[in-house]
Amino acid sequence: MAYYITGDCHAHFDKLIWLARFNKELGKEDVIILLGDVGLNYFGADKDREKKILADFPNYFLCIHGNHEERPYHIQTYRTQI
Repeated sequence: MAYYITGDCHAHFDKLIWLARFNKELGKEDVIILLGDVGLNYFGADKDREKKILADFPNYFLCIHGNHEERPYHIQTYRTQI
């Protein structure tokens, strides 16, 4: 298990694609932590196509919301998990 940390992607995931391409050991137990301004829910609509890019990664993502994300209480599909 490995942890990778980055931030301020602003919906540009070239560095994550590079990491996945050249790190052959990136696996399903690894975690990439995206510290704010990820840009995944920036528009709050179908324009957020970048989610599909990250869906192809084998690992987990932990995203910290920044000021470039829609607030969770505005997204009807978000659910609280315990």
